[in-house]
Amino acid sequence: MMNKIESKEIRTMCPMNCHPTLCGMVAKVADGKLIDIAGDKDNPDSKGFLCVRGLAAKEIIGNHQRLLNPLIRENREKDDWRRADWNEALDLIAVRMREAGPEAVGFWPGHGNGANDYGVGVKWQLIERFANLFGAQRWNPAMICWGLGGFGIGITGALETSTKEDMGRNSELIVLWAANLTSQPNTAPHIKLAKQRGAKVITIDVRRTEATAQSDEVYLIKPGTDAALALALINVIISEKLHDADYIEQYTVGFDKLGLHAKKYTPEWAAALTGLKVDRIIGLARQYATTKPAMLVIGGSSLHKGSNSWTAARAISCLPAVTGNFGKLGGGIGPRHGSTSHGRGMGNITAINRRKPGTYIPNQMGDVVRALNDGKIQVLMLPGCNILSSFPDTDTLMKGLEKVGLIISTDLFMSETIHRVADVVLPSTSWLEEIGCKATNTHLYLMDKVLDPPG
Repeated sequence: MMNKIESKEIRTMCPMNCHPTLCGMVAKVADGKLIDIAGDKDNPDSKGFLCVRGLAAKEIIGNHQRLLNPLIRENREKDDWRRADWNEALDLIAVRMREAGPEAVGFWPGHGNGANDYGVGVKWQLIERFANLFGAQRWNPAMICWGLGGFGIGITGALETSTKEDMGRNSELIVLWAANLTSQPNTAPHIKLAKQRGAKVITIDVRRTEATAQSDEVYLIKPGTDAALALALINVIISEKLHDADYIEQYTVGFDKLGLHAKKYTPEWAAALTGLKVDRIIGLARQYATTKPAMLVIGGSSLHKGSNSWTAARAISCLPAVTGNFGKLGGGIGPRHGSTSHGRGMGNITAINRRKPGTYIPNQMGDVVRALNDGKIQVLMLPGCNILSSFPDTDTLMKGLEKVGLIISTDLFMSETIHRVADVVLPSTSWLEEIGCKATNTHLYLMDKVLDPPG
């Protein structure tokens, strides 16, 4: 009679980077193999929810297409790879880095690099630490996602965001500005709780989404006109004296300049750009200014990919300050990509204070691609980054990559970038094959190693 193989269930986190939504996962393991995955009902953020992407992550484990060993090729025009050991691959990279010199070495990690530590960024900090101590170029993957929006919000002064739990308990008005519930499913139950208390929900977007279906009012605007709408709202709030003068006096700077700047951005001007009627713009401004507390949930990515994206983030983030909503229960700016909440403090190991003086390429896609085309980068590390699927001007990017002497890619599977431009491939571990640590706006999760990596 064969002995029955016992299985065990291990709590972990989904490897997808859907911050601020990060979902708990239960991995069922037997005899060192993954049997199944499911949502973790005891996770305080997701409460058992796990979307189709998370459930599909099971297909990574045991997949016959996984990269198992370092690979090297001599000719990029041929998909002719030979197996190498780790010492050969790492020695090659180190030698070429020294030959090129620090400023000709670049690190461009992708979101795949953060599958096991999103919200904490241990891997990214280690990459940045190496780049700082060596004197290399390093760029943040957020520049192709929410980075510009985060930059706009941050320099305007909104350095912290409110939580979804605060929203559910305290908000009287919730404005979902380009924020869809499919990208923040763990926020949805708290919006429902707020609605049950009588809170109103408004969605501003360029199309009808799952969020608009749950909203009391919907404002559909033309793409790229978010800044125009926000400035018109500020115009109405100030001109009708609906702003919070005491709050502004105590906690803000630059209000007089903002008022002068917004004076020319009338509802009539914004109506012609956004496609909204004048009375609807005025009504939205009045409702937002007079319903307290009001929380804005700003979209993490889609809002910030137009030509005026970071200025839209700046204008929108002025609204809670003008109305006195920052720092209030149920007010301010709600959960969004890459943000932290009040009270959170974590260590930093990047050694930024030890970064060597040098000529560094800014964290902007255009600047990076120009540097590649100018031949300024001769060694390029791409940890978890399928760069050719991330940049819209692929032809210009490809021409630049062709001028790089050595390109190293780390990944779970062969990608378009690997096939077309990489010289060295290093296999990555999956989220279950290493220790991880993820953070939402309210919780920190330690993820144990569940499986041994293959290869």
